[in-house]
Amino acid sequence: MAKQNSPLVLGTEPIGKLLTQYAIPAIIAMTASSLYNMADSIFIGHGVGALAISGLALTFPLMNLAAAFGSLVGVGASTLVAVKLGQKDYEGANKVLGNVLILNVVLGVAFTIAFLFLLDPVLYFFGASENTISYARDYMRIILYGNVVTHMYLGLNAVLRSSGFPRMAMYATLASVVINCALNPLFIFGFGWGIKGSAWATVISQVISLTGQLIHFSRPKQLLHFKKGIYRLRSEIVKGILSIGLSPFLMNLCSCLIVILINRGLKEHGGDMAIGAYGIVNRIAFLFVMIIMGFNQGMQPIAGYNYGARLYSRVTDVTRLTMRWAVGVATLGFSLMCFLHFAFRCRSHRKGFLPHSCGVFRRWHAPHNFGTTCPEVTSGQSVQKLAPCGASPAGVFLFGRSFGFQGAAHRWTTLSLHLNDRPSRISER
Repeated sequence: MAKQNSPLVLGTEPIGKLLTQYAIPAIIAMTASSLYNMADSIFIGHGVGALAISGLALTFPLMNLAAAFGSLVGVGASTLVAVKLGQKDYEGANKVLGNVLILNVVLGVAFTIAFLFLLDPVLYFFGASENTISYARDYMRIILYGNVVTHMYLGLNAVLRSSGFPRMAMYATLASVVINCALNPLFIFGFGWGIKGSAWATVISQVISLTGQLIHFSRPKQLLHFKKGIYRLRSEIVKGILSIGLSPFLMNLCSCLIVILINRGLKEHGGDMAIGAYGIVNRIAFLFVMIIMGFNQGMQPIAGYNYGARLYSRVTDVTRLTMRWAVGVATLGFSLMCFLHFAFRCRSHRKGFLPHSCGVFRRWHAPHNFGTTCPEVTSGQSVQKLAPCGASPAGVFLFGRSFGFQGAAHRWTTLSLHLNDRPSRISER
């Protein structure tokens, strides 16, 4: 294995250099994924209509829930692989790889079956109306058909990063984004498939990226590769994966519940178009969160490997450096969102509030670029109230601390930091 791809350098190279090598590819991948989410809304808005954007926004909680189950396996496995590589337990790391594959299939199939039967009641509970249910149902049904692929793709991408291939993990994500962006207009405008075309583009792009990951792990020359004897679920590995991944699972679950409450409130007090407005602004603001997630994804393999190798000072160093960088990005994003928020308020007070215009969205024509000219979606009032939704620096500090403990496999300390900010003793490794 080439030296630059070997996980062994995680215990010897300078922390700053390693974090740059691992975090930048993850940041690029997460940022590209966030930009794709915005492009997805643009294609749907122009090709289908404003109500379709509202229908798409209604699927966010269910997709967050699917991501929660994906992180339950992917993040836990990523950390466990890094720890075992640090311990030089290569056979154990291979067994984790096999268990990741089987766990993702089992959870993916169970999730798909459960929500396919309950899809309409769930979407109505999330805030759907008779005007938007058809769009949300058509989109989510196809996404659920490919849910197993999504789980496997995300899980293997996390293991790929932890096994010393951060750039390859980035290329897998970028390939998915580029293919998705190419297929979206073809399916929506060319074939006239509407919102179903966007869903099929998402599934097909992930199938292609997953194929590349499977090819990589099928090569015997790789340190981690598929082979006989690694696919049987082992209780100690499954317990380790799920206990470490429990923290991000609960964090995504809380995010899902928050979006449900917001959508239900917007449906009652603003209608379907208010839900669409929230969906647009949420995707824009989420860009900063994705950058911070990239820092955390780059830090985890480094922290996990050095924890397994008992190089505890390096675990502390990479956690502190990650928190400093993440808080810096969060401060920039939060300041920018607050500036735009107050700029919107000042503009509306000076000129009188116009229902179709507000500050930067009028100048950039952002809602129109998302394919809607509906007053409720393009109104500055909706944007103004939702503008300051970037990640707060204090929240990111706690977020970074929890990922540091998570990368070192301190599962219960990580969980306590997500549930409250009281000090917690490490109850088990």
